[in-house]
Amino acid sequence: QINATGTIASRALQIPFNVGVWFGLLGILLCSMLGGMRAVTWTQVAQYIVLIIAYLVPVIWMSNKQGFGLIPQLVYGDAVMRITELEAIHGLGTLEAVEGAKSGLKPLSKPFVEAASGDYA
Repeated sequence: QINATGTIASRALQIPFNVGVWFGLLGILLCSMLGGMRAVTWTQVAQYIVLIIAYLVPVIWMSNKQGFGLIPQLVYGDAVMRITELEAIHGLGTLEAVEGAKSGLKPLSKPFVEAASGDYA
């Protein structure tokens, strides 16, 4: 946070980075001393509100752009069905049998030595 404070202050005020760090630290110290823990708590609340909005806006924007509406959680099933259709069209999501492979879980459940010998009976 101190690095970010210095960077923002140095770019916004056109001052050296070190001076920006000191100005940021002084501002934080002054706010904490004058406002007390209540001011620090409300600052944290404001930061969390900004973070929540910053996380939700891109999700809502992308969902709306894809045609799923403003609340993507409500149409999650439609999105899964659409993905399933696209996989079938493009041939994705299907596995082909490997030649020479044994079927079932028996080869996986045998110890490695028995499986390596080729005796699956």
